[in-house]
Amino acid sequence: MIEHIKTLKSTRLFTNKPVDNQTKRLILEEATLAPTAGNMMMYAMLDVVDQDLKDKLSVSCDNQPFINTAPMVVVFCSDNHRFNEGAQHFYQANLRDPGPGDFLLAVSDTLIVAHHAVMIAHTLGLGSCYIGDVLENYEYHQELLNLPPHVMPVCMVVFGYPTDTQKARTKPGRFDLDFVLHQNTYQSKAMPLHQDIILKRNQAMQLAHIDASAYYKDYVNRKYNSDFMAEMNRSVAAMMKQFL
Repeated sequence: MIEHIKTLKSTRLFTNKPVDNQTKRLILEEATLAPTAGNMMMYAMLDVVDQDLKDKLSVSCDNQPFINTAPMVVVFCSDNHRFNEGAQHFYQANLRDPGPGDFLLAVSDTLIVAHHAVMIAHTLGLGSCYIGDVLENYEYHQELLNLPPHVMPVCMVVFGYPTDTQKARTKPGRFDLDFVLHQNTYQSKAMPLHQDIILKRNQAMQLAHIDASAYYKDYVNRKYNSDFMAEMNRSVAAMMKQFL
C-alpha cells in the first residue's frame, strides 16, 4: 500500500480507452465503503456522461480542455438535502435547516469518498485529477447540475487511463513531514525552516533556483491573489449563506 501511494499523482492526459460501466461502477461502489460521519453518507456523486455537459464544465472550470475529453467525469457533492427530505416525509417532523456544522461534516464525507474513488481507480490502472474549480461559478453550476438547496459541488474528479508520458512523469515532491507536523499544539514554523524546507524540496525537483522568496512570490501572484481564487471565495460564501 505504501509503494502504491507513492506512485499516485494527478493525471491530465488520457488515452482513448474508455472506462467501461463495470469498472466505473466498481470504483464508485467500493468508494462508498469510505468512513462517513454517523454512517449517514452525506454526499452525492454525479456521473457526467453527457458530452455537452462535459463541454460546459470544461469551460466553466477555468477552460481546461482535458475535462471534456476525460473518459470518466464525476462531480462529488456534499448533500444535506437527501436526509432532511427523507426525515420530513417518513418522520413527519418540522426539522431545522442544516447548519454550518452539518455542512462541514457533509464536505468532509464528500472529500473522503472522492479520495477513496481516486485510490481505487489507481489500483485498477486508471489516473485521475481533482478539479477544485467546480467551486467557482456556484450559481451557474447549481443550475447546470440541477442542484437543490443544501447540495454543494465540492470537487470534480476526472478519470481515465494515463498516457505513457503521464505514467513516466515524475511525481512532484512534497514538503518534509516536519514542516506540517506539530506535537500536541500548533507551533508556528521559524522562517529559516521555511527557507530550508522549500529549498530542499525544490532541489529534489531540479528547481534549486526557487528559494522561499521566489516560492511565496510565485504562489501569491499565481494562486492566492488570482482572479479565480477571488471568484472561488465569492462562490463559497454564496453557498454557505444557505447554512448560516
